[in-house]
Amino acid sequence: MDRLTQNIENHLHLFASNKPWIDIKYNKRIIRSNQNRNNESFSQGLANRCDVYVPGGVLRAAGFTEADQTCKGDETIELINMLSSMQEESKNWILPLDSCCLSPSGSLNISISRLQTFEKVLKIVQDEGDHYGYKTLSMNQEVLLHCAVGATSQESDMTLTQLRALLLRDHMEMMLKSVRHSVHNAGQPNIPLWISEAFLISKHEQLPNVENCTKKLQTSLEESEFRVAPENMTEENKLQASNACNVLLNVSSYVEDQRTIGKNYSKNIKTISVNETGIESVNLLQELSMIEFVLDSFKEAVDIFVLHITSHDREYKQQCLDILQRICSQHKCQHVHLVHGHVQVESSVPPGHMQISAHEFFKLRSKQMRKASEMKHGDTVQGEMWDARIARLTSAALKFELLGTSPHNNIKLNFGEEAESRDGVFVMYNYARLSTLFNKFEQRVHAQYYPPLPDIKDIDFSLLKEEAEWYILFQYILPYPDIVAELLQPIFNSIGPRIQLQTHKICAFLVNLSKDLSTYYSRTHVLGEPRQHLLPLMFTRLHLLKAVQQVMLNSLTLLNIQPLQQM
Repeated sequence: MDRLTQNIENHLHLFASNKPWIDIKYNKRIIRSNQNRNNESFSQGLANRCDVYVPGGVLRAAGFTEADQTCKGDETIELINMLSSMQEESKNWILPLDSCCLSPSGSLNISISRLQTFEKVLKIVQDEGDHYGYKTLSMNQEVLLHCAVGATSQESDMTLTQLRALLLRDHMEMMLKSVRHSVHNAGQPNIPLWISEAFLISKHEQLPNVENCTKKLQTSLEESEFRVAPENMTEENKLQASNACNVLLNVSSYVEDQRTIGKNYSKNIKTISVNETGIESVNLLQELSMIEFVLDSFKEAVDIFVLHITSHDREYKQQCLDILQRICSQHKCQHVHLVHGHVQVESSVPPGHMQISAHEFFKLRSKQMRKASEMKHGDTVQGEMWDARIARLTSAALKFELLGTSPHNNIKLNFGEEAESRDGVFVMYNYARLSTLFNKFEQRVHAQYYPPLPDIKDIDFSLLKEEAEWYILFQYILPYPDIVAELLQPIFNSIGPRIQLQTHKICAFLVNLSKDLSTYYSRTHVLGEPRQHLLPLMFTRLHLLKAVQQVMLNSLTLLNIQPLQQM
């Protein structure tokens, strides 16, 4: 979809008389999707629809109409030439155009060749399979994830905010690996076993031996130009640097220099003691040593990005850690910080449960999930199979609760039994619905009720005439690779240190896709009678739904969720 937008913008630039205006607005979404209008038109039985359009105001600003004209459909020679050129060249585009014309209101309406788009996109999804949507970015980049979770001595000590941080880290690791980035972790092996099992998060068994790194960094800090000499310390400074390493750095000038080039470090960072406690009982030097240990394993001449995942109350310490690494390490890194909000409880929660732990909350959601299953399936809800199914549903529900909100916002949860998350279960249900559909089809093929599904090259996609079918392709299957790529761009393109990552978009994408899929599936009879004249449409819809299932599977993989094949 991005490629189509760029092709249209290139033609606007080529033929526009006001090229500077196009240059300024390039990549500012002057090409707009028309799908909502299409749905309204379809419901009203109107035939004239377009897929993308350029507003009349954009055309006038670009110089395609006379200044004293209002948009009445008058076309300049340049506009006529552009329409002709665009129509001809689109034959070689990934998304060829079906029509391109000026509407009575003055906008440029562009329709994509739906037949060719269905053929090309669904073939790509089939060929790429589990890799669809994962554009290969730079292979010469290493990403180090540093999650400021904090130490927990017992399972009951893990808070919901800490669990949110772990799930964000896991999600970013899956996202980065999907686009072929080399991803590493630095931090404490303090993940409780239940979290490792419930959310499929790998558990590090022991800390690396970072003693050599610590000695090297300590020497570098002691020789740093920013070090405050003992004789120049105030009483407050001496108290601040009273521990073993006894190194205090005055970094106010460094912070100010960084702020002048756009890096939004806290202006309150004046002095840093390397023994200042960072993550619970781990001081900044120890944290820095663990990061340095991983960095030492990287090959030379690579771009290194350190992504800190931290809550609002730990952001200051993580910025101090970031600055220390820049000052004393030989590794040149780009540091960026994903700062997330806290997980709060609603005021309606009974006294004594305000500080419910992540483990208690998981058990509560699991209990609610089992109760809902028993209400639907009765006494059959028992045994290992049901235990595993309920555990997966609970994990998915909780992930959607904690990852489905923009990361910088706080999350408010209600622990009442009526308030269990429905988004994660709804997505899992719709995926299982598709799996059941294809299992039923294969069983009927085995029973010789249906012939086997033909190869996609033999499918007639002109049979897909429902607007909802085009909408699912155009809004979900087609733009999916761009959604994944755009989500990661702030890590590599931001000045930092704080960045805005829209990590909630994958959850939102799955929920919206599931809603539209559910509506379509409920009113469309896919598996019909095996009559010769009905089979071609059935086969065509099955190929479309196979692509939907693949996109859902790939999206769930990014969330590290194992889908269910049946509910």
